Amino acid sequence: MRQDGVWMRAEVAPYAAAPLLPAPSASPELRTTADTISNGRVTLRFGSSGDVTSMIDADGGEHAGRGLNRLVLHRDPYQFPWDAWDIGPGYLRRTPDVLVPRTIESGVDGPTVWRRQVFRWGRGEVEQRIVLEAGDDLVRVETRVDWRESHRMLRAEFRPAHYGDQARCEIQFGHLLRPTTERDEVERAQFEICAHKWLAVQDAEAGFAVLNDGTYGHRAKAGLLSLNLLRAPTFPDPTADRGEHRFTYAFRAFAPGDTGLTGVIADGYRLNNPLRIAEGVAFDSAVASSDPGVVVETVKPAESGEGVVVRLYEGLGQARTTALSVGIPHSRATFTDLLERPLGPADLRHLELGPFEIVTIHLECS
Repeated sequence: MRQDGVWMRAEVAPYAAAPLLPAPSASPELRTTADTISNGRVTLRFGSSGDVTSMIDADGGEHAGRGLNRLVLHRDPYQFPWDAWDIGPGYLRRTPDVLVPRTIESGVDGPTVWRRQVFRWGRGEVEQRIVLEAGDDLVRVETRVDWRESHRMLRAEFRPAHYGDQARCEIQFGHLLRPTTERDEVERAQFEICAHKWLAVQDAEAGFAVLNDGTYGHRAKAGLLSLNLLRAPTFPDPTADRGEHRFTYAFRAFAPGDTGLTGVIADGYRLNNPLRIAEGVAFDSAVASSDPGVVVETVKPAESGEGVVVRLYEGLGQARTTALSVGIPHSRATFTDLLERPLGPADLRHLELGPFEIVTIHLECS
């Protein structure tokens, strides 16, 4: 992270604080050419429309398929009566306008390598910085949009090399499975779906995920992952969404199976809850799970005013066992329901969770 114009780094455990240290001044693995950027783990090659035409991992695997992060403008006709809420499937029958960058530049900045692309058309402008950090598999797309459209929809399209018949759609405390096929009316009706922090697909060889920090509309059908970035409805607010927007989304490849998906879950939290800089003292992890598939989601004061409540969940859809290491002084640990009513004693050394189970534990102070 950058502080007062200087790149700093910190190794911070879950729910902990650590000192900021100067980041290395040079990272030789960061490279850029006229049409590529690379951090040694991920190499991206860009096409004429600014999309990623090749995404090669450290093992030489290709993940780009038929292109990643292609920006398109769709017509988005008025939907009666709830224009701002509804999207009609008719937009899929029309060929969208593919945006082409007017300005391109790239460079290395501290522990990052970046490519800046500016897209302009009659009523708007999109500026994107595609960023790779040293030693990281995540591709960040920092986006600024000057949006003046009416009944148009801006989307980022991904056609990864590795796909599957189901998409995992992250929601609070887990994820849902949605079909990417269109075999019947029910599946065809799911032309637009929602996901919170991320959406992921995979086959036997690899997976691919699109992550976001606040744009939840997606399409996941027939080899396509499409992230809905902006719309321009006229009812009930005739000026809805017009103006300047800033947001970040990201994408990454991952190994198939649980190990790879835990990395996607972690990156989803990292994108939505970045490290905060504050004055204070360093301290070790307040709470941590021994199994990365079990996520410590909340650490907060108890509603009773006595002690601390820890809420965790199983994130992969499988029964798991974890141990909870706790640095918070307490005399007793008690399972509670979501309203924090006691259920019974909790053994933090051995916690069993069912698929997507939410567990709430009250750490009572002596």
